[in-house]
Amino acid sequence: MIKSNPCCHWLSLVLCLPAYLSAEKLYVDSNASNARAHSTSVLRIELDEITSSVSDLDHKIATERDRRTSLLNRINDPRKPLPALANLYKRLEKQNKLKRLLKKLEQSKKPAQENRTEVVVPAKLLTFSASSVIEEEPAPKIFARKERPTIKRGKYYLFPFAGALFPSDTTYESALGDGKLSGNTGVTAGLTGGRRFENWTGGLSLGLNHYKFISFKDHSSFSSNSTTSKGESYLINLSGRLEYSVPLSEDFWLRFGGSLGLGYRAEGGVFYFGTDKVPLETSKKTVFSYDAFAGLSYALTEHLEAGIGYRYLGAGKHGNFGAYGTHSIEVGLAGGF
Repeated sequence: MIKSNPCCHWLSLVLCLPAYLSAEKLYVDSNASNARAHSTSVLRIELDEITSSVSDLDHKIATERDRRTSLLNRINDPRKPLPALANLYKRLEKQNKLKRLLKKLEQSKKPAQENRTEVVVPAKLLTFSASSVIEEEPAPKIFARKERPTIKRGKYYLFPFAGALFPSDTTYESALGDGKLSGNTGVTAGLTGGRRFENWTGGLSLGLNHYKFISFKDHSSFSSNSTTSKGESYLINLSGRLEYSVPLSEDFWLRFGGSLGLGYRAEGGVFYFGTDKVPLETSKKTVFSYDAFAGLSYALTEHLEAGIGYRYLGAGKHGNFGAYGTHSIEVGLAGGF
């Protein structure tokens, strides 16, 4: 039996040790390389997710800016009816999401900064940076505008008025001949009141018109002379009124509208036919009435405005008196509450 030499055994171990260490190093290096590749892949996936999230936020921010810019343009449009601006301001407040979107955007960028690695990221992946977009396209600023009185003047209003009256000629039928009665400058006064619905106003109007007859022009076949006439005309008018207002500036408004109603008409007097004094038939009757008006208003305070306007008032005929028509220039003060 051959006995092994201990020296030879240890010598073989020493000779094999370098090969074993080299194989072990290769194994460790392979595992480390695989771990780095896995870590890089995970980071790229996370970076792609962050890129997609930030791109969505950029799109939302751009959409929000377009919406806010559109609202600002509508607010700054001088043709926009003033009371409707209150609704635009409310909508703008409800849609004020830009700050929250920017805050969310900054939070989404933090993971990318915290998970920094030595992996080289292509430059094209960083072109989505929202900070550069914000610097190049700053969010639109809302400048405070002077609050307009129309927003605070209240839903209801009263408008007392008075003015000068210019009557149209009134036809008159008599047994001696038909003609026209002419009147001098008269007076008008009244009160309107109602409720505002943004630029629209609805309400009631009560007014009194008065003027005097000064001449009678006969249209008969045997006379065409004007003779002196003495008489009076009254009209008490109650009507439903509809008005629309258009802003010209912060304090000036253009008003126009019309009304329909009933009028109590009373007329009478005398006229001279040659040397004869002929009485006018006194007539009192309720007739249909209508008017059309236009005017300007100026805001004195938040609850008080001054107005001036023109009005044409017409009414139906009654008795021997023909259709009624007057032109008037009116002034007044309107109070809102």
